[in-house]
Amino acid sequence: MAGAFYLNTERIINDAQDVDKALAQVEKELGEDCFGAASFSDSCGKSVNIETAYQPVAPAPVVAKTDKPVVYKDDCFASQAANYKDRPVCSYGDGKIKVALVGNSHAGQWIPALEPMAKKNGWTIDTYLASRCAVMGEPQVFDSEATEKGCADFGGWVTKQIEKEDYDLVISSNRQSLPVSGYEMENTAEPAQKAYEKILEEWAGTGAAVAVIRDTAFPGETVDNVPDCVASSAGEFIDCSGEAKQWIPMDPQADAVNALDNLNIIDVDMNDQLCEDGRCFAVVGGIVAYWDHSHLTETFAGSLSPTLESRLKKALDSEELFPAA
Repeated sequence: MAGAFYLNTERIINDAQDVDKALAQVEKELGEDCFGAASFSDSCGKSVNIETAYQPVAPAPVVAKTDKPVVYKDDCFASQAANYKDRPVCSYGDGKIKVALVGNSHAGQWIPALEPMAKKNGWTIDTYLASRCAVMGEPQVFDSEATEKGCADFGGWVTKQIEKEDYDLVISSNRQSLPVSGYEMENTAEPAQKAYEKILEEWAGTGAAVAVIRDTAFPGETVDNVPDCVASSAGEFIDCSGEAKQWIPMDPQADAVNALDNLNIIDVDMNDQLCEDGRCFAVVGGIVAYWDHSHLTETFAGSLSPTLESRLKKALDSEELFPAA
């Protein structure tokens, strides 16, 4: 009996860690029309309550904590500990169309959605990512002057790289977790927006198209850790969701796009894939959407690739960037 118990336990653990198997099981239970972000679509018919717990969810909460984009394994982030003087550049894809992905970890979270686009459209994506530092080229409030300067210098260095490498497209996203130097968070939106207006125009001035992905809903306003919340929920995930007015953060970079009104600088909002009717969700159509309190799981971000591609293609209106789409 003991042997059978341990064999069964090992099978359950292995099944939980097999993300593809777990995804297939959840999709079978819910149906393709209600799986993942499709649960928001008209084709789902609202037959599935988004907040209802699906058993099992995918990835399993214990696996969701490690379901991170490859940029973490590949050490693609300039670090706060080194005052952003370490500046790794990672490359994904091998196409002729050159794309730069710029920002902090909320830019890095989009690699699972962008890699399939790179393969399909002949892109090579180079990453210019910095941990915590919003890439705007202006000092932000850190614990030391060296870190403030390093973060600001990183933005200037990125602009020089974009000029030198002659990119066709720059994709950027940032979480604004720190105020601009000399301001508090409650009054940093305006100076941050001005900083982004300047740097976005510099990037566009190189001849590249520029696309800003608006920052995603932030569970950390009410939930300490999404996988832990999902694991401890008994039957429903209502306590793991939150009001959109709390979760959807300010985004001065996206606001800068609207202020510039430049046809070569566009923004895309994906929050309707996480939120509906004034609420945002930690589990969307059976998929655990976050691996911590803030960042999208690799699984959920990857599932958004077709929608993100469709919106970027429509906004950029460029057959050169999307030759195969």
